[in-house]
Amino acid sequence: MGLLLVKSSVVPFMPRFKFQWSNLATDLLQELAWGMGLSGDPADALKKRFGVRPGEEFAKQAWPLLLQFWLGNDQIARDELAGTLRSKGLGKTEIKDQIAYLKSCNNSSSLRAEVNRLFLVLGEQAQQEDRPTTRSNETQHTQAIQESFEAEDHPEELTRDSMLAFAKGVIAAMYKVDEEDLFVDSDGDLFIPAGSAGIFLRAMEAPDEFRIFSPLLSDVEESPMLYALINQINSDLRFGCLYYSNRSIILDHGLIGRTISPLQLAIIVDTLADTADFYDHRLQEKLGGAVFLRERDEDEIEV
Repeated sequence: MGLLLVKSSVVPFMPRFKFQWSNLATDLLQELAWGMGLSGDPADALKKRFGVRPGEEFAKQAWPLLLQFWLGNDQIARDELAGTLRSKGLGKTEIKDQIAYLKSCNNSSSLRAEVNRLFLVLGEQAQQEDRPTTRSNETQHTQAIQESFEAEDHPEELTRDSMLAFAKGVIAAMYKVDEEDLFVDSDGDLFIPAGSAGIFLRAMEAPDEFRIFSPLLSDVEESPMLYALINQINSDLRFGCLYYSNRSIILDHGLIGRTISPLQLAIIVDTLADTADFYDHRLQEKLGGAVFLRERDEDEIEV
């Protein structure tokens, strides 16, 4: 049987764009403009003063403000900058606290080049991108579930076969495909494509639960930034959590089999699919590694 790849409705990966001052957070823009004595709209004033794309002169003048109002609140950028500067032997590398260490670095050309590089990346990413959230019951997928199941429906028996049959019925209704066209791998896990990611749904008889997991990235080196990113993302997630194992980053969530309803399963699968496809490329950009699937065109279907 071929693998059916349904048209994805998940949140697309947000690529980096040309630097725009307006992409920066409003409070950071205000602190930078006020700290430099600039009046008027902060983004326009900074653009007029430092140009469309700021250079090292901006980093030189703004370093104390960037250290306090940007790096003081952005752990990922702070750790990346500190790690790069430590590798260059700048400042008092024996200082453990990252902010204290960065304060020990002279406002040198080497520091300014790295600060400016990270700041340009920040300004190439729009701040308005939406993180995955629990979907409303009015979405296409959950409407399909409400039309196909009763609210009190549950797996008929707490066996792996019965639980898997229940899950296949829900997924088939969500994506409006025949159950025979769904793909179950050699481990007995139901596979659900999600853009460049993929969700696996496993029915477990003992204990009676569903495991929903997604290998977001493989071949990832362990690093402090890796754990900082995972912790930051986990603090935002509604369902599931990320963990690192065997050089891979995995999204994982468990559900009790006896109490799950079709609508609950649909909402959780939908949200985890959003989460997996949203974060895999974002993590890859910072950490390297390989995503689970290649990106497909919006209307591409493989059978």
